[in-house]
Amino acid sequence: MSNEDETYETDSVLAGLHAFAFGPSSLRGPFPKSRRGAALIEVALTLPILLLVLAMIGDFSRAYIVAKALDNAVSQAAISASTTSIEGGNFSNWAAGVEQKARLSMSMYSWYVPTQLNVVVAQPSVSNGLVDSGGNVTAQIQAEYFSDHLIRLPGLPASYTIERTLRIDKIR
Repeated sequence: MSNEDETYETDSVLAGLHAFAFGPSSLRGPFPKSRRGAALIEVALTLPILLLVLAMIGDFSRAYIVAKALDNAVSQAAISASTTSIEGGNFSNWAAGVEQKARLSMSMYSWYVPTQLNVVVAQPSVSNGLVDSGGNVTAQIQAEYFSDHLIRLPGLPASYTIERTLRIDKIR
């Protein structure tokens, strides 16, 4: 084996290692082509998907916060309903007070829009099961909050409703 053959063999091994470590494009010459254009295309393709995922995370987070606030409002209204007496059988005043308690609980949030909250206080009666045979009263409060999505996606409704219903035995 001549010296020239050994040099060729060593050069090809080094070139193979170089190509393995730095990729085959590094063997094109002393001035490899720039990859800036490829990086720009990769960013252009992935950035909208990333922004969509972030917007969806924000939208679901907001819906979760609204649901927890609505849970709290219904709980506060139910406590008010269970501790407030229905004076003289005047259901409308009692129901208005319970609804006011739910609205007051929701009003501490900056995102709250009063027209988007619907509170229904069921009138206790034997026919709807809220008054048992012993005269024990159960208060039922139902609240719905209507909200719009941050982004509108095809196939999804433009708004959503979070609904909570709570029944609590009335304290005499």
